[in-house]
Order: sequence, then structure tokens, then C-alpha cells
Amino acid sequence: MSIKPGAFIKVDDQQCCLACGQSCKSSPNVFFHSAPIRSFPSGATRDTDQGKPDFEGFLSAPALEAFAQYMNKHRVQSDGALRASDNWQKGIPVDAYMKSAWRHFFAVWKGHRGGKIEVDDLCALLFNVQGLLHERLKGDPTP
Repeated sequence: MSIKPGAFIKVDDQQCCLACGQSCKSSPNVFFHSAPIRSFPSGATRDTDQGKPDFEGFLSAPALEAFAQYMNKHRVQSDGALRASDNWQKGIPVDAYMKSAWRHFFAVWKGHRGGKIEVDDLCALLFNVQGLLHERLKGDPTP
């Protein structure tokens, strides 16, 4: 028997949708996910976005724009050469990210205490936190 995407095999007389835990409709020994379908005025249909990451809602366009401007500004190296925008993804030691993150966190904290946090300090901190997360997700267990 071939199983189609969204179909689940009956195990020990129990039906269970592993994707979302909702009930499933049965067809001989195969259960089809019964999630609601969205229909658009054009006639197009899609499953719902329930349970899917909402990147548009989770992220801030102004914050990402400021971060991109910060990163672009810092692409120019001290020798005048322009590094690739994804150069950092080649790998920076976790210790370097951590030391830099502390310096920039201190600058953010000092700005907070003084009444003015600089956007560049926040972007630098974000870069280091993102770098730590990137290395952790790549498999470096240190962060």
C-alpha cells in the first residue's frame, strides 16, 4: 500500500494525526487528515496555515531593515575590501561571538542607563546572538 502525503496508517486500532493531533477520516487502513481547507476568491485552495511559523508576524520589517543596513555598512573591511554578505556563515568561533556579544550588550546596557541606546549597538548584539544561534544549529554544542 502506498501512503499519500497527509495520510496515516492505522496502528493498533487507533487513529492519530501525527502532524497536528486532530482526528482523521478513514479509508481502509489509511487515515486522511481532516484539517479545514482555505478557499480563495480566485478558486485556489490551500490547507490552513494553522501550526505553521508566521515569519511575517514574528519579524519586524524596520528592525530587519536597520540590521541589513548595519551589516552592509560593516562589509567594508579595514583594508578596504568588500566581504561577501554571508561571509560570517563560513564560521566564526563561538568564543569570538560570545566576547563580542558581551561588549555590545554592555554598550546597550550603558545606553539604557544613560537614556539613549544606539541602533548600531543593538544591531551588533543581534549579529552576535544570531551567529551564536547559527553555530548552535549547525551542531556546535557550546552555545
